[in-house]
Amino acid sequence: QPGPKGMNGHDGTQGPPGPSGPHGPKGLTGSQGVSGKNAFTPIITVHTQTAMKATCPTGMKLLWTGYSLLHTGSEGVSGTTQDLGGAGSCLRKFKAVPFTMCDHDGECEMKSA
Repeated sequence: QPGPKGMNGHDGTQGPPGPSGPHGPKGLTGSQGVSGKNAFTPIITVHTQTAMKATCPTGMKLLWTGYSLLHTGSEGVSGTTQDLGGAGSCLRKFKAVPFTMCDHDGECEMKSA
């Protein structure tokens, strides 16, 4: 005849994860969104004159970061300016592009901004 029941043993180690279960049923259809043709989405450019990155105003989302060039000029050559209020003034990559400058005698030199 067997003896009395013994004490419970220690918990074993956790086994490996089981297979994924079946996909659930399709959810309910959501409500219709707001019409996009009358939506107002402002895009602004925020600049800084320090080494710190400029931050977006509260509630606005960052689209990209980049570099701006306000003015270039060299040896009396008038440069170019940008409208710093528009998104086009912030370029993801900045590279000074060389250009050719010719004087009234037809002598040309390569310049770099």
